Amino acid sequence: MKRWISILAATALSLTCCGCNEASSNEHTQTATKSEQKILVALGDSIAAGYGLENAEETRYSALLTESLAQENITWRDCNYAVSGDTAAQLMERLNNGRAVRLPSADVITISIGANNMLQPFGEFYGIWMQQSEDTAALSTAFTKMESAIAAGLADFEAELPDIYKYIRGCNTEGKIIIQTIYNPFADTNAEIDLGERRISLAAYAQAQIEKCNSIITGFIAEQHDANLFAADIYAAFAAEDTMPVIGQKGSENAPYLDPHPNNKGHEIIAAVIKDIIQAGS
Repeated sequence: MKRWISILAATALSLTCCGCNEASSNEHTQTATKSEQKILVALGDSIAAGYGLENAEETRYSALLTESLAQENITWRDCNYAVSGDTAAQLMERLNNGRAVRLPSADVITISIGANNMLQPFGEFYGIWMQQSEDTAALSTAFTKMESAIAAGLADFEAELPDIYKYIRGCNTEGKIIIQTIYNPFADTNAEIDLGERRISLAAYAQAQIEKCNSIITGFIAEQHDANLFAADIYAAFAAEDTMPVIGQKGSENAPYLDPHPNNKGHEIIAAVIKDIIQAGS
């Protein structure tokens, strides 16, 4: 497990590198000769940005969607404004700064956000876990700190999600808004955190926090009574796979995944789930 601490720090969803330049490559049009154009706006974090993929502008789920939705007389434009590392608050800040310039004319808006509200505190704890795994007292203190930070992150997410929705609806009253649930990249691991008096299953702990995040998403959607607001159940779609469709793989000692971002198959799954929602009401 120790071999991937540097990779986690560099590649987890909490990365802060920027997404595509708005003026250049973040808008990709499929079949430009079509007579009617529709717009898909993708908002969110590194999952939406396609972090870790080769040729992300062609292989991330927003690009796959625009390609698969194209018809004989319709073209779809992929306007992807996702930024790796963003929390809900950072997404809200970018919206207020006018980042998503195509938002008012979007036919579909997808949102992948919330994972970093949990993963950033976990990343800080993980470093201590790997370096001080023998010191259960220090590890227990770090774990308690992480729990508090995750609780605060989820509270921030719950507070910011309504503002994100209100901003989008203020710009675009009729487009379909599709919010993705969060999957558990550690679901297949048997790693345990030894805190001395108790041992914590990483998979079970991650599951509990992700369930809280997904409850915020689904509960919020149910409260809005908006016929064009949907949840894309990515959690269930990934859980149904025999192998978690993420970039990293488990080590020989059943370590957690090296990189929790979706791989090519994961992006194909996300695109398929969202496509079903788009076409269901068409």
